[in-house]
Amino acid sequence: MTEQPPLSWPDVKIPSRLKRKHRSLSVELYDRRLRIYRAAKELIGRIVADAAIEMAAVRQFSADTEEGAFLFDEGVSEFLSELYKRGIWLATLTEILKREHPGEKRGHHVDKQMELVLWFNEQFAELRSRMAPFLTF
Repeated sequence: MTEQPPLSWPDVKIPSRLKRKHRSLSVELYDRRLRIYRAAKELIGRIVADAAIEMAAVRQFSADTEEGAFLFDEGVSEFLSELYKRGIWLATLTEILKREHPGEKRGHHVDKQMELVLWFNEQFAELRSRMAPFLTF
């Protein structure tokens, strides 16, 4: 019997030492990690779809992913933290742009907003790559 590939994501490579380490992953742990993965994916998706985000959504992401520091390695924890920090920055720009009148300063804020949205768009692949080793049976 041949071993099936662990993921349907062909772009994600899992080092063999990580496959062995997480082979005994419990369903409960998997579910907890998957909830965090989905929360991150949802945040990224909302930002990319709307090119903006509300502060309440970023705070909800923080609450939904708080356990990530205990369920993943330091790299994933730092990645979640970076999503949060950039989400806060984008939410702040979103609020500023609601009140700001056209002008040079507004143009600068729009440019920063688009930089963040483009960064978030690139994070779909990064999210899968970082979390896949922890979501493999």
